[in-house]
This record gives sequence, C-alpha cells and structure tokens, in this order.
Amino acid sequence: MNRINNPAYRATVAESCNLYVNIAKAIQARTIEDAYLNDKTSDLLNMGTAMQNSLANDRSKDKTEALSDLDNRRDNLLSALKLMLRGFMNWDKNEYPMHANKVYGLIKNHGLKMASENYEKQSALMDSMLLEMKKPEYQLSLNELQLVALSESLEAANTAFNSAFRESMAIEAEKQPVVAATKIKSEARSLLIEIINYLNVMSTVNNEVYNTITTEVAELINSLNTKIKTRISN
Repeated sequence: MNRINNPAYRATVAESCNLYVNIAKAIQARTIEDAYLNDKTSDLLNMGTAMQNSLANDRSKDKTEALSDLDNRRDNLLSALKLMLRGFMNWDKNEYPMHANKVYGLIKNHGLKMASENYEKQSALMDSMLLEMKKPEYQLSLNELQLVALSESLEAANTAFNSAFRESMAIEAEKQPVVAATKIKSEARSLLIEIINYLNVMSTVNNEVYNTITTEVAELINSLNTKIKTRISN
C-alpha cells in the first residue's frame, strides 16, 4: 500500500497550481462515490484553476509593456515627421515651404497633439490621417521633401500598434477578476494536505476502492518533490 507524502514547501507557484489541478482531475476521473472527497477535490480544482488564471493575468502584463513600446515608436515617428516638416516650412528654397505646409496642415487637421489622446482615439485619428496622406497630392509633397520613407515607417508602426492593441483587448475581454496566485497557494496546499491525510486513511480502511487513486496522487507528488530536490541540490 502506497502512502502519500506531503508536497515540498519549495514548489514554485506554477508547479503548485499544476499539481493541484492534476491531482484534482485524477481524483475526479476515478468517479469514487465519496461526497466528502469529491467536495474537497472540487474546491482544490477551483483553487488550482484560479492560480492558473492569476499567472496568465501576470503574463498579460508583458503584452501591456510591449503595447506601450509600440505606441512610443509611432509617437516618436510622428514627432520626427512634424519636426522635419517644420524645418522645411522655414527653409526658403524651391517649393519646400508649400509642400511642407500642405502635409503639416493635414496633420494639424487631425490633431497635432493626437499622441496625448487615449489609445483608441489616437489610433482613429492616425488611421484617418494616414489614409488621407496616401492621396496623390500629399504623396507628391512627401516625395518632393524626401519624406516618403518616414511616412511609410509611421504607417507601419501604427499598423503594428493597432494589431497588438486588438490582441490585448481580446485578452482583456476574456479575463475574469483574479486573486493573486501566491495568496491562494497556502490555502490550497492546506486543502491538499487534508485530502492526502484522508486518502492515506481511506486506503487503509478500504484499500480496494482507494488504493489506485492513492497511488496516482503519491506518484504525482513524488515526481514534483524529486524535481524540487534536484533543483535545490544543484
């Protein structure tokens, strides 16, 4: 008869939540007619799932930082375009001032301070501006000022931001309010130990019914404990 050991304290949050979910699913798969065990197992699964959601929420912060970087890039390129145009507006050579004023006027019509708007409004303004900038009259002016490449870089940066923003919004829409995984870990571990103690007793009282699941749970915990022991010793 197998006896289940307690999980090691030094398990990471990710290791812990995976263990809780895997043990809960293993017990549920056995469909043992035991109301007490099934209730505890359901609670453990809910906690493990909540921890996984919390970790996923933490990882989504990386996307938020990436989104900010993409926004900064398009803002910087827009600033560069405005600065170049202002320079040409003050350079009394050929028809530079005329061309520069034409393109600068387009930007002004959409908002010289659009970069200070929220993401959605800024994207709407920039999308509209870039679409109009593709008209032949503006392309001619950009070409005369040798600013076509800069305008194309701005368009590419805006497209990259919009794509990342849509992805971020889709993730946010699917997210549920979460509690920090670290706050759940201790409570979930205590619950798991209750289940472990119960299975150890029941596998002695009714080995025929509880031995298989006791063995499976023991193997899951022993596997993780061995991994942690190896990590600590290295």
